[in-house]
Amino acid sequence: MTSTDAAAAAERFLSILTRVPPLPGLVFHGLSELPPATAAPIELRGPLATSRNPAVATENWTSLAIAAIDSATGRDLVPFSGHPDEQETVLLPGTVLVEVARLSLAVEVVVYREDAGSELEQPDALVADVVEAIGAASAADAVVVHSPGKYAGPLPL
Repeated sequence: MTSTDAAAAAERFLSILTRVPPLPGLVFHGLSELPPATAAPIELRGPLATSRNPAVATENWTSLAIAAIDSATGRDLVPFSGHPDEQETVLLPGTVLVEVARLSLAVEVVVYREDAGSELEQPDALVADVVEAIGAASAADAVVVHSPGKYAGPLPL
């Protein structure tokens, strides 16, 4: 496959993803390094595979850190997945994230919300939801890692 073919395939894939309805909610992506703290919004330059399960995103807590994202426009891929237990949600290129908090839990956590152009009304509630989700996942049995590296790595900035 040439780079032109790969670029065309990626464009077709993204075009299809934009037709999948958004499923708002809390999603996670394992991080190989902590991104620098910033008050400025950040924009994803490529698609970002996330999971609704933090254990999946961290490959059973082996990631250095985790991004917890309050997503408004993530696309739910569970109905199309060969591994629905991964609970995959894809964030599209151009998604803008704003850092809300940093926490030390089972792993270091950077909490983001998708920028909806307004202030987050209840940041404490978002942080509480993140703490609850990570606590529940860390107390559960280990997950099967079907796709090593898929949900972990640097953010595509």
